[in-house]
Amino acid sequence: MVGPRIAEAMARDGFLPMWLSKLNHRHVPARAIALQAGIAALIAITFTFEHLLLYIGFTLNIFAALTVLSLFKLRREADPR
Repeated sequence: MVGPRIAEAMARDGFLPMWLSKLNHRHVPARAIALQAGIAALIAITFTFEHLLLYIGFTLNIFAALTVLSLFKLRREADPR
């Protein structure tokens, strides 16, 4: 649910194509949702279940490690000493 909003914000900031930043009449990033759904469907169709589990597990571990590292960095930057 958060992925399309992140893609929309990144497009607004110029890091992704601008067409992803367009919102529909309900202020929903429909284009970013469609892109994410298409990528997810493509991955689900082309990979085996075993490869999907391996890919998802690897990705989750990478982002968990990045989260922990960012906490150390933010604490160091916030330290008034």
